[in-house]
Amino acid sequence: MSYDLPYEVSQRVTQDVTRAVVDDLARETGVTVTREGYGPGGYLDYPVVPSGQIKVRGVPDAVGNFIDSIGYL
Repeated sequence: MSYDLPYEVSQRVTQDVTRAVVDDLARETGVTVTREGYGPGGYLDYPVVPSGQIKVRGVPDAVGNFIDSIGYL
């Protein structure tokens, strides 16, 4: 897989889209986002691409719903 955008631009797109989606899902599921982290990510022999990690807090059902929603998208 190759990207036409420079890495920095792809990283910015990743952050902007992730923040918008996470904010909406957090509001819908009732969780609180406690940390967002962005940086390079990779797996096995696949190329390094922008990625993010989100930490949330809430009651178990709400956190589960948040995780399921992220996974669905």
